[in-house]
Amino acid sequence: SIPIEFSNVPAGMEVTSQSADSLDVQVQGSPWMMDSVSLSKYVGRFDLKNIQPGWHTLQFQQNTLNMPPGITVDRVTPGTVRVQVEPAAARQLRGR
Repeated sequence: SIPIEFSNVPAGMEVTSQSADSLDVQVQGSPWMMDSVSLSKYVGRFDLKNIQPGWHTLQFQQNTLNMPPGITVDRVTPGTVRVQVEPAAARQLRGR
C-alpha cells in the first residue's frame, strides 16, 4: 500500500477527515521494469486546488500515481477517497 497525500490545499483550508490513509495498488509491466519499481517510494496524490469546504469524493485517476513509463496501474483500492475540507479556524473553534 502507498500513503495518500493532498496537494494544493487552498490557503486557510485543511483536510479534517478522510475515508482512507493509503491505497492498495497493483501494477503490471515487463519483468525487468517490475524488478526496478518499489512502490514504497510512491504516493497517491490528490489535487485539491479550488476545492470548497465540505465533503468531497475524490476519484482515483492515473495521474494520481506518477508511475514510470512501461508500468501501468492494474487496480487501486479504494477507487475513491472521501475527504472533508474545512476552514482551518473552524477546527480550532470546535476543539475548544
